[in-house]
Amino acid sequence: MGSDTCTINEEDIHQGRTAFAMAQGGKLSPCIRETTMKEAIRLIPSEHIAKFLTSPRVVSATDLARSPYVLDFAGEHLTAATGNRLYVRTIIQSPTQTFTVYRPGETFRSPETGEVLGYEARYVADSTLEREGDPATVVIDKSVYEVLIGDRLMPKGEEQFNLNYFPRPPEESIRGSIIYVLDGVNQIGKYNVVVIDKGTLDGLQHGHELDIYKRGRIARDNYSVVRNDQVQLPDELVGTLMVFRPFERVSYALVMKANQAIRVLDRVRTP
Repeated sequence: MGSDTCTINEEDIHQGRTAFAMAQGGKLSPCIRETTMKEAIRLIPSEHIAKFLTSPRVVSATDLARSPYVLDFAGEHLTAATGNRLYVRTIIQSPTQTFTVYRPGETFRSPETGEVLGYEARYVADSTLEREGDPATVVIDKSVYEVLIGDRLMPKGEEQFNLNYFPRPPEESIRGSIIYVLDGVNQIGKYNVVVIDKGTLDGLQHGHELDIYKRGRIARDNYSVVRNDQVQLPDELVGTLMVFRPFERVSYALVMKANQAIRVLDRVRTP
C-alpha cells in the first residue's frame, strides 16, 4: 500500500479522532481500521447455554418465603397452563404487571461445610397481573410446565445476558467444586452445564475460565510397613469450564474441554 493510505487504530477511536486524510476534490479518503488482537476470541456454542441465560434463577430462602404463591385456579382445573387464570396470595400495590412463575428446585450446598449457598428457582411460566388483591388474579401468558398450587411468583426482571464472551482466567485465586449438573445427566462431558460453589462474592465474572480436576482417590498400600496404610492420590486435570451466569455464591458454567468423564464434587481452580 502507498504512504497515503489512511489507517485508524483502537486508540484513535477511543480518543475521538476527527481529522482524516482528504482525497482530491475534498472528499474523505477510505480508511482501514487496525485492531491488535492479543488473544484470539474462541467461539462459544451459544445453543448449549441459551436456555439457561434467563432461567432458572438462584435465590435465597427469604426470596422464596416472601414471594406470592398460587392458591387455586379459576375454573375446574387441577393444574393450569397458557391462557388459564390463577388466584395468588398476595399481590398488592405491585410495581410491575408481569410475573414469572417458579417452582423450588435444588438446594445448593457447600460440599465442604454443608452451608446452603442458594436455592434453585425453576422456570414454569410467564404471567400478567389481572387484578391486585388477596387473592390476586393472574393470567398465564406462556408456560413450559403445568402450573401447580404452591408455585411461587416473582416480578419479571429485565435481566441482562451476554452472548459475547472473552474467555480468561479470574484475577482472584479460586478453589471450588462442581456441585450440580443441569439437564439430568450423570457423567459430565463437553458442553454440559454445571453449577459450581463460587460466585460474584468470590470474584467470578462472565467469561472466567477454570480448570477442572478429578478428585484423587484413596489408594491402599499393601506394601507399606504401616498396617492398612492408605495414600491420597493427587488430583488430575481433566478439563476446563467457563462461567457464563454468575450469582452471588454459585455460578452456572459450561464445560469447554473434557479429557475424561467429570463428576459432581470434582474440583475447579484458577489455571
